[in-house]
Amino acid sequence: MELTSKHVFAIKIKAISNGSWGTGDDVWESMIVHAKSADYMADKLEIPGFTGDLLFKYVLAYLEPTLQSNGETPLKHKIDELKAQGSIPIKPQKNNWYDAWEYTIGREEKWNKKKKRGKNF
Repeated sequence: MELTSKHVFAIKIKAISNGSWGTGDDVWESMIVHAKSADYMADKLEIPGFTGDLLFKYVLAYLEPTLQSNGETPLKHKIDELKAQGSIPIKPQKNNWYDAWEYTIGREEKWNKKKKRGKNF
């Protein structure tokens, strides 16, 4: 996934199947999440008190983005796992994309979940 300075949030999810979506099979091959601050874009708007955090929340609320073919399933599972570990607060309830952005932004590494020999890492 090639990113430019304009990207604030990018997610790439890959599913793989051998011709059949078997019950109970983990078809989600990999998930990569990139995130960076939206403060620069918010500053360009020159609205007092308007931060990148508020801008990203507003964009998500306005656009209500989704992924095709249940593509949000692995993201939802990862967010639920992070909430169970206490890495992401359970309340207030937020958009999964916002949770992924907020969690990733404070870390040097990007999310990179890849399936290897039947195990998810």
